[in-house]
Amino acid sequence: MQFATIGETADVEIGKKVFRWENVCRNCVCSKNIPGVINFELIEEILRKELLKHESGRMLLENGIPVEKIEEIWIEFRRILRIDHLWMFKNLKKLKLDNNCIEKIENLECLIHLNELDLSFNHISKIENLESFTQLEILSLFANMISVIENMDNLKKLKIFSIGRNRISSLENVAYLRKLPNLKSLNMAENICSSTENFREEYLIMLESEEEEIVKRRQKETEEEEAKLHMECFVEFLNTRRLFESFFEDDSEGKAFLLIGDKVDELHNTYRDSILKNSKNIFDIGQEYYKIRQNEKKSYTSSIEVVIEQSQAESVAHMENFLKDLSELFDVIKSFGHHLERKNESVTFIEGDIKESNEIFEQMLNSIWKVLMKFEIRLNDQMLETNEIYEHFLTDSINAFIEDSQELFSNMRNSIAEYHDELQVIAEEFFSKHHVDEETDKNELEEEIHIPMNSEDDDMVANDSKSNTKLKDTTIGQETRVRWKSMLILLSDSVPAPLKPYIKDRETLMNSLGSSRDLHMLLVDNREDLLISRANDWLKDTVDTLISAEIIRNRDKVIEISMFLQKQREEWESLPVISEAIFRKLLTPPVTDPVGKQIQ
Repeated sequence: MQFATIGETADVEIGKKVFRWENVCRNCVCSKNIPGVINFELIEEILRKELLKHESGRMLLENGIPVEKIEEIWIEFRRILRIDHLWMFKNLKKLKLDNNCIEKIENLECLIHLNELDLSFNHISKIENLESFTQLEILSLFANMISVIENMDNLKKLKIFSIGRNRISSLENVAYLRKLPNLKSLNMAENICSSTENFREEYLIMLESEEEEIVKRRQKETEEEEAKLHMECFVEFLNTRRLFESFFEDDSEGKAFLLIGDKVDELHNTYRDSILKNSKNIFDIGQEYYKIRQNEKKSYTSSIEVVIEQSQAESVAHMENFLKDLSELFDVIKSFGHHLERKNESVTFIEGDIKESNEIFEQMLNSIWKVLMKFEIRLNDQMLETNEIYEHFLTDSINAFIEDSQELFSNMRNSIAEYHDELQVIAEEFFSKHHVDEETDKNELEEEIHIPMNSEDDDMVANDSKSNTKLKDTTIGQETRVRWKSMLILLSDSVPAPLKPYIKDRETLMNSLGSSRDLHMLLVDNREDLLISRANDWLKDTVDTLISAEIIRNRDKVIEISMFLQKQREEWESLPVISEAIFRKLLTPPVTDPVGKQIQ
């Protein structure tokens, strides 16, 4: 007998007969009894059976089924017709509902953390109600009755998709898979479309047409990963021209002064190089300090793992010895019981032996509690000390990074001051030259318009003023007005239009230069504040996480010890001889257990 693998025909040849496993499974699951639904009783039965396999699971069952901690559920071969009552498992990550009679995907919207969903070997005819599964990576719909691949637009993280042995006939369904950017593995075997001669060629053509898009997508993913890394270094975009270009985005005055001429162009290039150099230096030291922090994090993680493993090994060794000794004591009590059964006597005949055995049990329980708590207290002290050392390192590292960055930001501010000081000199020269030239040209034109006259001509001018006026208007006046108009055009063209509003007078010029300087300074200050605040916030969050994690670990360990001892006490008191002795009040149970919890 040979079983079929995924993508092969799942037929089994026995003798001369060929059986289809799909029919075998469905007959086994559905033919004997009427299909049912997922209800509370079924879920409780499955979970209780699974949890009882492990000691930790039995502990969890003490206070009822902890639905908030369940991450996997397997409901297979249960003749399930309808999905229901799974909404309570908010943190479920893996759900297997294969080999049932399910006809519709429904009532799973609340399982937003689901990572794997198996609905293979069912009666599903439509893909639907998957919109909330944004974290889903594995989906199996193998051996159903689906004819169209649809309603999977939100499954952006899906990596493995099995939809073989369905009723898909159109190759357009293959094209739909383009919407799944992370799809790595696809099974479409035993569909109508996959049996056509050109299916493989069409599929490859689709892949080739997507090659360029895949390259772009991977490039984008790489850029996003780099951007995320740079954010963790607190230096995002400081390796680019982004900060410098932001200086002039909203600086209309600064952009206008760039139009003065070659001197400003040269000054601007020097200014740009200085800002970019300091920005890149901040980026580089940010990455250096990040690598240092990562290396220290690895060392820290490695050291605490070793400490925890050593403490755990010591605890386990003592617990095993304790359980071995306890087993021997249990055998003694059981032998008492066998003796009483043979003699048909009451426990009162061996009251002294029972009390002595119970005292030994209490001493053993108290002793192992002290040992386990000693190990945990020692581990807690080691963890606190290690965390404190790690916290000091992180604090020193972040402070050193901030100090180095502040020095470079200070260099940027010096560059801004130098740039605007030199720009002011060039702008004032341009302003003075522009206004002196304009006044000179105006005076020359005025002299041509008002022709100077000597005293001998006064009478002539007085007697014949009309003729002189006409002469001015007709000869010199007309030529001068033409020159005046031309000169005004030349003066206007000598100053770029965007620059004119800022050099109309000296006060406006100085205010414009000051406004540009202040804006550049503000942008550098803001970027420095962002770096410092994010670095300090990260430090605080990291330290708080360390403290919180150790508190939770210590608390869970103490609870684990308490539950372990409580379990041993319950097993001890469940022994028939001890139980009867307690009933007859020959033994009095302690009011509290070794960790001070009242016995229920």
